Amino acid sequence: GQRSSQAKGGFRNVIVMCGAGLSVSAGIPDFRTPGSGLYDNLQTYNLERPEDIFTLDFFKGNPKPFCTLAKELFPGQFEPTLGHVFIRMLHDKGMLLRCFTQNIDGLEFLAGVPEEKVVQAHGGFQTSHCLKCEAAHSTEWVKERIMADEVPRCSRCSGLVKPDIVFFGEGLPLRYHKLVRRDFPKCDLLIVMGTSLQVQPFASLIDHVKDDVPRVLINREKVGVKTEVRASLDFFQRAMLEAMGVYQDGGFEFDLASNKRDVFLQGDCDDVVLDIAERCHWDLESVRNGVLKANAESGKSFTRRSPSDSASSTEKAHL
Repeated sequence: GQRSSQAKGGFRNVIVMCGAGLSVSAGIPDFRTPGSGLYDNLQTYNLERPEDIFTLDFFKGNPKPFCTLAKELFPGQFEPTLGHVFIRMLHDKGMLLRCFTQNIDGLEFLAGVPEEKVVQAHGGFQTSHCLKCEAAHSTEWVKERIMADEVPRCSRCSGLVKPDIVFFGEGLPLRYHKLVRRDFPKCDLLIVMGTSLQVQPFASLIDHVKDDVPRVLINREKVGVKTEVRASLDFFQRAMLEAMGVYQDGGFEFDLASNKRDVFLQGDCDDVVLDIAERCHWDLESVRNGVLKANAESGKSFTRRSPSDSASSTEKAHL
């Protein structure tokens, strides 16, 4: 728990869970903020439902809306935020066990967080495959076509080529499931940043840590909260509701009398992590400036090898 971790000299197995709110200050719109969220902005595509753009059947019938959106979001156009650099600093200090991100923008990598430390729960742009023959296509090949407003078609069979982003109805990467099982029992501090916690199974991860592990939510509003009503239900009431599919146990206990470990830090991710860094005497802004300078000098592109499903030797060394 918290006391034993501090007795050992601080947290050593921090898990960060993050969502679109972490990347808003980079200029990437999040999904659900009214007026500016991605779903609101997708109205220009005349979709019946905004989610259709991330649905496999819709993509197969009409790939153009996704390709137009991918052009806006394609990595290489955005810089990591203070929030991303904060995660990198957790790694530099030997505290980061893993970052589980819902984001497909890859800004964690550009901030200098090593590949083996990041799990992209919903996939990303690093690899792409043909939906028909499953042939792999390079990021540069796909990017070239998307930036030219073309729909990428397989050079082998002319099938549609899609970046390995997890669409609705698709399974999450094997590496995600494996590392959830491996990492969460070891976690000694959980930090949740910039996510609405509305997408399962990612949202339920907050309940995978041990009961005495501190959990911190950094967000504009409280999310993933266990309500007073739910907390007061007895076992049989819970069982009945669960059988009806309308109740899920778990969640943050910020305002409950039973709360001994959950902390809500309200605000934009960058502002809150900057405050935390100052209290820890970490010069977050200088590190970010160094990251941006190094990326500019190296002309660092986003393209990189995707981590294999087996733990790398580096990863094994950390586990």
